[in-house]
Amino acid sequence: MIRKPAILIVALLLTLLVGCLISEHDEIRLTINKDGKSGVLEFTRTNIQSDESTPEKQKRDFDELISNWQSDSYLIEKMSEGYYVKDRSLRLEKGVLVWKQQLLFGDIRKILDSDIARDTLRFRLEHSDIIASTNGTVRRYADSTVVLWPITPGTFQLKLKRSQFTPTSDFVGMFKKYLLTKKKPSEKTKR
Repeated sequence: MIRKPAILIVALLLTLLVGCLISEHDEIRLTINKDGKSGVLEFTRTNIQSDESTPEKQKRDFDELISNWQSDSYLIEKMSEGYYVKDRSLRLEKGVLVWKQQLLFGDIRKILDSDIARDTLRFRLEHSDIIASTNGTVRRYADSTVVLWPITPGTFQLKLKRSQFTPTSDFVGMFKKYLLTKKKPSEKTKR
């Protein structure tokens, strides 16, 4: 199960966030170039955690996140989806774990066709997401909230906050431990 803030993120995070990963804050920046087709998609997910209840499943989620950060297979998967991963990082910032990713694409309609209607990009939000800021048009319906942007050159941004963020995992501690174990082999090779 994937916890995602918008329909657009379903395709993009399917291979990134396998398992039940959640984040306290999400930021999406979509820049469409002057050609009206190509551009850059940037994600920042702040305070990534697992919402699984058992330590074993939380560890599995963490291991998958590390694999997606480090592995070449993740890069190949993204290419097959129509993206070139220009940059990706996983690091501690202000005491929380942050994933950042920058993806290049050649044609927005090929990768997000199901989210585009009449030259308008639609982001459908979950009920647990609160819009912190956006430069899009917000429409609220009985069953959902949708953010709309015209498909024109420019930068579109959306910042979200999860309304009920109560993870039981400790990805910060797991990441610190992971970094310590990664340093030990390199220290041995220096001697």
